[in-house]
Amino acid sequence: MHLSSLLLLSISLATTASAGVPSKRQIGFGFDRANILRLLQGGPSTLPPPPPPNNLTPAPNPNTSCPPLQIFGARETTAPPGFGTAGTTINLILASNPGAAATAIEYPACGGQAFCGGIDYASSAKAGTLAVAKAVNDFNAACPASMIVLVGYSQGGQVSDNAFCGGGDANIGLAEGEVGSEINEAARERVVAAIFMGSPRFTANVGVGANVGSCTAQGFAPRPAGFVCPGLDKVQSYCDAADPFCCDGDDQAVHQGYGEEFGEAALSFVNGKIAAASAGQ
Repeated sequence: MHLSSLLLLSISLATTASAGVPSKRQIGFGFDRANILRLLQGGPSTLPPPPPPNNLTPAPNPNTSCPPLQIFGARETTAPPGFGTAGTTINLILASNPGAAATAIEYPACGGQAFCGGIDYASSAKAGTLAVAKAVNDFNAACPASMIVLVGYSQGGQVSDNAFCGGGDANIGLAEGEVGSEINEAARERVVAAIFMGSPRFTANVGVGANVGSCTAQGFAPRPAGFVCPGLDKVQSYCDAADPFCCDGDDQAVHQGYGEEFGEAALSFVNGKIAAASAGQ
């Protein structure tokens, strides 16, 4: 995703095989660049409703005990409630870490479409940022010894990045240090890894995290030059050059494929961080 007010739309493809792969100039569910501008200016959307949810069921929140590892997943724009495309990577982490739990961040994940309440992208991303911060901070207050992993995809990557790294997000009207918008220091210490896939905040050669993939440009909502994320060594941000959301490409099929392309690499990174944190406990 990309650019200043255009910087706002990380509209992701939903994860369903029946949807097929649209043409290169389409973005998300029929999202072309004119449609992006129309929504940003408050005009009507011409998008069809989303496909049905995929078969990934979010793991229940831990109610009676604290898991050794808690994963928070944030889905992409237009994906139905749940993990969305982030679920591919989350499932790998769950399978590799017995006893781990996963919770989907509850937020609109909208870009102005009627089927998600007509909430504009900026309002959705701001709500998502607050939701990630609250979920992680509340969990850490209840389970201070548990390790935490963040996995965010597309708009979900943007909101996870905002909450974990802080610094505000002018693209969505989020001021730096805005109350409730950041994971607090105690909770950030327990975040062992943060995985952002196809995030519109992606900026090549900026210290947001270890960038992975072929993109040498930036997304719709890039981090400013010189920005450094606290906990930089815990972050991996995945983006390829052909992606129209986190980079400046025009192939939306690339945007939906990071779980398959980089899922195992992300798992290896996460497991390495878990092992290091466990050894230090």
